[in-house]
Amino acid sequence: MNNDNQSLPTIIELDTTSKPAKYDGTRDGFKCLAWLKEVQRYFTMKNVPDRKRTIHAVNLLNQTSLLWWESLNIDDTCEYLTFTTLFKKAYMPDGFLEHVRGLLLNAKLTTNLAEYLTRIRLYMNILLAEDPTGRVFLESTVRVVFLQGCPDDLRQLLQTDQVSNPNNTFFDMCSKAEGFDTIYAFGPRGATKGMFAKAMNNIRSQTPTSNSAPTSAPAFDPMAMEIDNISVDPTTRALMSSVQSLTIAVNAMASQFNNQQQQQNRPRLARLTDEERLYLENNNGCFKCRRPNAGHYSWDCGKNRNTPRPPRSQAVNNIAYVGNPPTDQSGNAPSN
Repeated sequence: MNNDNQSLPTIIELDTTSKPAKYDGTRDGFKCLAWLKEVQRYFTMKNVPDRKRTIHAVNLLNQTSLLWWESLNIDDTCEYLTFTTLFKKAYMPDGFLEHVRGLLLNAKLTTNLAEYLTRIRLYMNILLAEDPTGRVFLESTVRVVFLQGCPDDLRQLLQTDQVSNPNNTFFDMCSKAEGFDTIYAFGPRGATKGMFAKAMNNIRSQTPTSNSAPTSAPAFDPMAMEIDNISVDPTTRALMSSVQSLTIAVNAMASQFNNQQQQQNRPRLARLTDEERLYLENNNGCFKCRRPNAGHYSWDCGKNRNTPRPPRSQAVNNIAYVGNPPTDQSGNAPSN
């Protein structure tokens, strides 16, 4: 018999669940909902039956909030749903949901993306829990609001992803934003590392300061069929301008990289022969690209623009050398 008892598995469950703090009677919508959520989580972990949840919740009220419950003269064995409804009515201020909607519509990224996402998700979950009938409208609205609160470069990345994945929900978009944030570390003004950070820094350096004189909008005919006269809202116009500026900056970076690669990979030119040099001199040619009638000097040749030289007179390329040509035939124009 003892052997049978020893063979039985022994299960030791450590109860580390702590009781929620007693509600202090503060009339605050966020605190009210957070406390109810904490109590609900505690009841679930403790497997408290529904018929006993109200009395356990009442036991978690401090003196101030307990006086409120006693004043209602309701039995402690009432349904828990009745308790939560009355509790919200007492401690959630009037117009709280409208206040949350206002916070949601005006949310901006002010510190970092993680904090911004936390606020957006908090407001979203409160509205979904307290007003589930408007879920479809709320999700479509919060997606637009979230994008407007993002910096330009993050907004462009998320909108590009939406083109490829049009069925993504708002929470899918949040997950994508977190993935981009691990790469670029977005702040209020955009990416702080990576390619986008360099591109946006170039754009900001070219942006005129507030001290510069404002330019007046050009006059146009509202009936003219021109692209500039198409009505575009300010947000869309700013987005288009940001996309164009970012594209120019990225293309400039790529072009500079390609030029450097071409300069490194280009083989050295063979030395000009006496006949070739004489031919180019007589035909106003370039000693660099070896083209007759090129219309430019060797120091201004397109293949050598990374090493600027001071301008010289036209007479340099027209010098007729008597006797042997100069021994320096590296491809540069002869110097005086």
